Amino acid sequence: MGFLEKLIKKKDSRFLQSDNRGTFHSSVEQATGYWLERKNSKKFDPFLLYKFIDETDAVRALMEISCIKIAEDSEELICTLPFIYGYYSTGSEEFEAVLCGSGMTEDMYDEAKNAFLKNKGALINEKRPVQKNKKEVKKEVEKEVEKEVEKTVPEEKEESAEKNIIDEKNTANDIKPEAEFISEEKKVKNGKEMRIMMYKAESAKNAIAFLETKLVLKPNMFIIVKTPQGILGRSYEGIYKVRKKQ
Repeated sequence: MGFLEKLIKKKDSRFLQSDNRGTFHSSVEQATGYWLERKNSKKFDPFLLYKFIDETDAVRALMEISCIKIAEDSEELICTLPFIYGYYSTGSEEFEAVLCGSGMTEDMYDEAKNAFLKNKGALINEKRPVQKNKKEVKKEVEKEVEKEVEKTVPEEKEESAEKNIIDEKNTANDIKPEAEFISEEKKVKNGKEMRIMMYKAESAKNAIAFLETKLVLKPNMFIIVKTPQGILGRSYEGIYKVRKKQ
């Protein structure tokens, strides 16, 4: 892709090949393999697939999408999100360009569609993201946090844990809003970054008192506290109990 340098001035020189988080499709064989795997796994992520008569139009279209950049060191197209992206010759004097990913938002979809159409792209097929309400999004994010907690915290029995937490919360004696810091993790799931702060406390009542002193002002931040009575967390929505899978 040496012609990229001629196609557009390199205004994104701060990006390097190591910043790429996507999977580039550069051939019909690679694309065909993906669509077969997609069909077999029944994982139908949102996507856009357009055809172009001119290779330059296909490249311009991709470069107008905000997550697509040119790496300064390799002069290759990279994607800053974990999407499938790219373009390739179909062998019939046409080119196909694709953008696909489970984390694609409606805004990203519209941005890509407009870029493809603006640069003389013709629709082959596409699947628009399904808009989710806030409750669905919150549940998905909390599930992802619980998965990360399961990786770092040994499995414990859940029997009567809720009752113990309630009893301890109602007992004011010897409550100490203290917790020991364990680690901080940053994870990206479906294009969304999550920041998870892990702590441990001597008891559930101490953990609750500790969490009550903390403010979570961003929906992507979670404070998790492990206690002998169970695992508690605080998110943008408030304090909750982390329920581990049986």
